[in-house]
Order: sequence, then C-alpha cells, then structure tokens
Amino acid sequence: MIGGMMKLLGRLIFPCICMAVLAWFHWNSENGHRGEMQIAQTEQKIARARLELEGMRAERDELAKKVELLRAEALDPDLLGIQARKMLQSSHPDELIVYFPAGSSQK
Repeated sequence: MIGGMMKLLGRLIFPCICMAVLAWFHWNSENGHRGEMQIAQTEQKIARARLELEGMRAERDELAKKVELLRAEALDPDLLGIQARKMLQSSHPDELIVYFPAGSSQK
C-alpha cells in the first residue's frame, strides 16, 4: 500500500513540476518585466511622449518665428518705439495717450 502510494507520488512529481514551470512562464508572459501588460504601458508612454514632442516642436516653431521678427532687417523702428513706450508706460512730453477700457474695440 505505501509502496503503491510512493510509486503514484513519484509519477506525479515530474508532471507537477512541469505544470508549475509552465504556469510561471505564462504568468511572466502576461505580467512580467517584458510581458504584454508592460509592453502596452510602454506603448502608452511612447504615445504620450510623441504628443509632448509635437507640442514642443510647435512651441519651438512659434518662438523661432518671434525671433525671426526680432532681426534687424524685420524691425520697424517706429513700431518698436511705440510698443516699447506702451509696455513701459512712458511717453514723450508732447504725446497724448488715450487708454481704452479692456475689451473695447479701437477704431
């Protein structure tokens, strides 16, 4: 009787070890460091990074356009003086400054 149980147990050990190894591999293929879930998360991170890159490229292009307008060939000295006085809120003694309420149209 005990001999029969030992024989049966001996026959079940190898298949049980194989099943445990297969279960471990299956779990790692789904949830492990290089599993499907990790790959999906990495792809989401890549997609977010690409969107951020596009936003930064657009911002860079916008700043490049502004820098291009600041070059000496593109500047209008009169307009530059007007803008500088407006931003600094200063004027010449013979100038008249008229302030319009915010949101009103200037004609």
